Amino acid sequence: MSSSSVFKKAEKNRPKVSVIINVYNGEKYIDETVDSILRQSYQNLELIIFDNCSTDGTMDILKRIDDDRLQFHSSASLVPLYSARNMAVEKTRGEFIAFCDADDLWFPTKLEEQLAELEKTKDMVICTNFLLLNERGGDKEYSWVYDKLPEQSNHNLIINKPYIHMSSLLVDTRIFTEYGVYFNPELTILGDMDFFVRCIEFSDISVIDNFLTIYRFHNENTGLLRFKELYTTEGSTLVAQYRNSKSVSESVLLKFEKRMNWAHYRQKVADGESIVFSRAIKLLGVLKVLKIFVLILLPNPLIRKISMFRNKI
Repeated sequence: MSSSSVFKKAEKNRPKVSVIINVYNGEKYIDETVDSILRQSYQNLELIIFDNCSTDGTMDILKRIDDDRLQFHSSASLVPLYSARNMAVEKTRGEFIAFCDADDLWFPTKLEEQLAELEKTKDMVICTNFLLLNERGGDKEYSWVYDKLPEQSNHNLIINKPYIHMSSLLVDTRIFTEYGVYFNPELTILGDMDFFVRCIEFSDISVIDNFLTIYRFHNENTGLLRFKELYTTEGSTLVAQYRNSKSVSESVLLKFEKRMNWAHYRQKVADGESIVFSRAIKLLGVLKVLKIFVLILLPNPLIRKISMFRNKI
């Protein structure tokens, strides 16, 4: 067979979409997540499972699934999430790349609707609206974070009103291969937001306002477990970086800092930590400090419930 014939065959067999699941000890939800992907109405896909040294039964569950669209890859040692995301991207063959966290779910027409919309808009990035499945109270309760998503992307919406969820994303592979926008491996939580900020240098982000993704909100969510670290390190690091490069306007960064400070103090109240009110007034303003007083007067269980629910990533 000639080399040109081999190339044409390879192109013909190339999946349109590569779906990435980065997983570490995801046995509790992984089967439901994978099932929601394999049952997509759009079927020309490959599913890249990138295991980050799981020590539970995740891979045993996955290897019982009989579907030749699954591909298994793993890291030689435990690596940070965004390094693992980049490593998984390198394994893909599709024209588009989608991401789904190992505990989230897709509605059946997610990919079909996204591909059709990108055909119209010619953008290289698209997201959908998403439902919140709250399992923190023991029961499954569905709600939504956004009644309506914005029609136009900008830094303020991405940073201060974060409407893009990683599991709702579909990205043209050229974002990585031609424009070199990868995930910052030095970040551990805010890498998604930073990735979106850098994407809009090269493409607008198309939006489908349908609820096509389900974000599962539970006690093991990474953002909840590392909430203090998020606001004391990565938030301030990114602000300094954007401010130094002038890639994000000062007004957006000031809003972000206020948002980080408010969430930080709200968490301090939830944890019963002492607050220096003179500093709080300087950072938050009088009105926000009055709200802190109200939180202090609430019963502790209610404070924690409010704080943990509102501090989701």
